[in-house]
Amino acid sequence: RLWDSQGELVGQPFQGHTDTVTSVAFSPDGKLIASGSDDKTINLWDRSGNLIKSFIGHQDSITAIAFSPTPLNKVGEGGIIASSSEDKTIRLWDLQGNPIGKPFIGHEDSITAIAFNPNGQLIASASKDKTIRLWDLEGDQIGEPWRSDLNEDLVNAIAFSPDGKLIAS
Repeated sequence: RLWDSQGELVGQPFQGHTDTVTSVAFSPDGKLIASGSDDKTINLWDRSGNLIKSFIGHQDSITAIAFSPTPLNKVGEGGIIASSSEDKTIRLWDLQGNPIGKPFIGHEDSITAIAFNPNGQLIASASKDKTIRLWDLEGDQIGEPWRSDLNEDLVNAIAFSPDGKLIAS
């Protein structure tokens, strides 16, 4: 569903997933919305609620969705969508629903959150395995996983600072 900033519903509910919606994200230009679901799919919508495309490839529930903050020349003008799953992988997609590259593999448990850095060249991930990992867009880990004694439980959220120099979890 879409809501305005006053709490009023806008339009009709989006219909297309067959199970609980677990994550949503707006494209940087605000024209598209991606949703992930326990039905293992990602749906791409226009703002009117018209389903543009369903992306299929994860083997378990989708846990997070993120649009690249800027268009990337190597994948076209529209940029890319990153998704994470309880299948312990991250996947990149073009806006036509085609997978880009190989799944990112390294976490030992479900991935709970993902975020692009401000220039769209890196992805940070958080997991129930109590680690944070940094990835390039080829799916290669940068450095060793970060594990903090302060993260006594799963790492549930992640975000880059606007300048990209800090990551909060």
